[in-house]
Amino acid sequence: MATFSRIMAATDFSDSSLEAVRRTAALLKAGQAESGCILHVTEAGIMESLRQLLGQSPDLSAALEQRLQALAKDIADETGAILETRLLSGPIARSLAEAMTAEDLIVLGSQGSHRARELLLGTTAQQLVYHSPGAALVVRRPASSSWRKVLVATDFSEPSRRALERAVQLAPEAEIELVHVYASRFEPSMHYAGVDETLVQEYRQRARLEAEREMRAFMEASGAPAVKSRLESGYAPHRLRDMVSEDEIDLLVVGKQGQSMTRDLMLGSVSMSLLQRADCDVLVVS
Repeated sequence: MATFSRIMAATDFSDSSLEAVRRTAALLKAGQAESGCILHVTEAGIMESLRQLLGQSPDLSAALEQRLQALAKDIADETGAILETRLLSGPIARSLAEAMTAEDLIVLGSQGSHRARELLLGTTAQQLVYHSPGAALVVRRPASSSWRKVLVATDFSEPSRRALERAVQLAPEAEIELVHVYASRFEPSMHYAGVDETLVQEYRQRARLEAEREMRAFMEASGAPAVKSRLESGYAPHRLRDMVSEDEIDLLVVGKQGQSMTRDLMLGSVSMSLLQRADCDVLVVS
């Protein structure tokens, strides 16, 4: 059974979004979805401004449709994957989210035109990641390179269980490592209050033991024996970004809505920094 019902590549015709289309084609060819398509979103206000600027009423939609179809043909010739095309109109994030179902994956490039930068770096991206019913993949690595090393972040929630499941499905031949980044929540306050270092060490050890217990239970319930597990301490977004660089990770997988770690990871400003700067592909799973 395919991992996703449909994989959709969002394009602005930039080089970065071309890699998103190529990754979509590669996943489709690998049997990861039942179908695939290329999406382009035009905003009504921009189209009207162009018409006024040009002083005429050219059929811009038809021109964009032709460009999408030409791209789909190039990809078919290059990869053998057959991708449908869709031209959407409206706000970028809302249009993309409304085009998805819970069983879909949307693939985005990490850079592009001004509107693509807005999509990936601003509040529009947060809206898409948070509100889309399906999964989202931000592509930074060339589609020609396979995912050899995959890091899955977990906070032991149901979304992070699904993140692990998706990672195993998408990269069955990869080296997959599950990591939980735990924080000793009250340690800074203990230092500030001048608590004896022995008590701080005891508190830190209890936090570690609790994380070990939860990791064992999570691994047993996941039924993924080939996956390695790892515990790290610190602030999750920063530590994950460091691990991506240190371990030369190809794909980072996170759950969208979980407990404290993933809520902070996906909704805070640091989370957007991770999506922007993690030197690997990033998959966000609902």
